Amino acid sequence: MEKTKVPDPGGSELEAWLAACRHASRSELDALRAIVRAAAPELLESLKWNAPSYQIPGGDHCLTFNLGPTALRLIFHRGAKKKDRPGGKRLVAAEHAWLEWPTNDRAVATFSTMAEVMAAKASLTRLVKAWVAAVAGA
Repeated sequence: MEKTKVPDPGGSELEAWLAACRHASRSELDALRAIVRAAAPELLESLKWNAPSYQIPGGDHCLTFNLGPTALRLIFHRGAKKKDRPGGKRLVAAEHAWLEWPTNDRAVATFSTMAEVMAAKASLTRLVKAWVAAVAGA
């Protein structure tokens, strides 16, 4: 019989990972996590793809961190598989120097320094709120 992994939102797996995390951008990660949690407190935070990830209760993951060697990325997505938007429109209308759109339903916010994180805080907060609302309503 194959075992099914049970999600552990905010639980011991994530806490253990965070306790062991020695990433060079750990302070930036903590600041970005605080921004996400403040913008969308309803999201469930857990460990997925070896990084903090956020799930809409009863739905897909929609935000996931990627810890690169020189930058942190916050991936805005609608689950593990690409889901095109009819008509080619982006899920959320947003343009920022720190934001890239690989597809119309996936965006990547990239930050290398705490100054970049703090400068983007208000815009990132609005983007997280808009993204979660759009994904939850999709």
